[in-house]
Amino acid sequence: MPWTCGASWNFPAVSLLVDEIGDVVAAGDETFEPPPETLRGTLRSAILGVHKLDKQLMHVLDTERACAMEERTELATSDR
Repeated sequence: MPWTCGASWNFPAVSLLVDEIGDVVAAGDETFEPPPETLRGTLRSAILGVHKLDKQLMHVLDTERACAMEERTELATSDR
């Protein structure tokens, strides 16, 4: 079942729909890398980078950019 989590850094707060909420993970600078080359297109611009964990990658989302992308999509759709 999808979950929503809130994010607030400026007004207004936003809600993100996520597939799953896992463990809280402390990731240091030593595990941070740029986005992988396999990540392409518009989505790549919303990912700041990744943390390499034991058996997975944790993507670091640029929430401000992701929300701006959504606003542009909504504006483009409303013009039709």
